[in-house]
Amino acid sequence: LPAGYSIESTDATVQRLNAWLTEQAANPEVTSTVAYVGSGGPRFFLVLSPVQPNPHVAFLVVSTETAEQVPEVMQPLRERFLEAFPEAAGRVKQMWLGAAEPGFVEVRLYGPDPETLYAKGNQLVDGLRAMPGTLDVRSDWENKILVARIVVDQVRARRAGVSSRDVALWLQAQMDGRAITEYREGDIAIPVVARSVGEHRGGLGDLWNAKVSSSRTGKTVPLTQIADIEVASDFYRISRRNQERCLTVEMKHETLRAPELFAAAMPLLDELYARYERVGFSLLGVNIDDDSGRAMDMIEELGVNFPV
Repeated sequence: LPAGYSIESTDATVQRLNAWLTEQAANPEVTSTVAYVGSGGPRFFLVLSPVQPNPHVAFLVVSTETAEQVPEVMQPLRERFLEAFPEAAGRVKQMWLGAAEPGFVEVRLYGPDPETLYAKGNQLVDGLRAMPGTLDVRSDWENKILVARIVVDQVRARRAGVSSRDVALWLQAQMDGRAITEYREGDIAIPVVARSVGEHRGGLGDLWNAKVSSSRTGKTVPLTQIADIEVASDFYRISRRNQERCLTVEMKHETLRAPELFAAAMPLLDELYARYERVGFSLLGVNIDDDSGRAMDMIEELGVNFPV
């Protein structure tokens, strides 16, 4: 799901998808499914890299009776994502043998300005998705999310006897919960967390109803009396490689191998590099394929004018 969705929304989507997968009439080839919500599950397969834990991600393992039936399930599943789960970005993959997934290409974009990287990454993603046959095109920075910044007015806060620490602790207790003690059973310690009821912390608008108590006077005041709440759109994730900001775009193709897909994407990459090199923007194309020798030969024939 898009970044910012709750784990409850992710779980509900997974339940709907799993119900369709296990429906015998629609998918007679499927024998079992296992779902991991909020994480990529254990590394049960040597070359598998589980996705990073996030509330909006899930990972499903679908088993069939025979290996020959896997492609028969994959295409209907992709179509099902488009028809019944428009809110989700589903990636359907078959387990592979070897060091890396065949036909998989990564393009890494480097630059000092995150806004420029994000804009050009989206431009590259849109261009790659417009190419016929491309699959699973995504950026590792994902989408922007709404964030609320609490700007404490120190003059108003001092007048009310509230400190910035009081604001931080009470907001943590109201939204995330705060451990106040521990319950012990033998050698097991279970934290006891205090937080507000669900209907008081279910949406961003609940911040305007939050109250803060002073640790010095014990008086309770509305948050809006001592602070301003600013809502803005911000990055969900900013990735780095070698301490440089780096946005990675991944892609596959229905029929092309990695070197051929990289060659097809070359006009888009060349245009981006030529237009934004002067502002510190650079590109690194990474071909991941079992035939690395053939990939390097093709790249040399293309006359690439940026580091590979």
